[in-house]
Amino acid sequence: MRPSLVSQRHRQQKKKRPTADALMVGSR
Repeated sequence: MRPSLVSQRHRQQKKKRPTADALMVGSR
């Protein structure tokens, strides 16, 4: 996945649930 798309998903998930954002950061 491209970093730009990841950033957009990060923002969307961060608004919905911060836990998902942390998981994505760890997966990176």
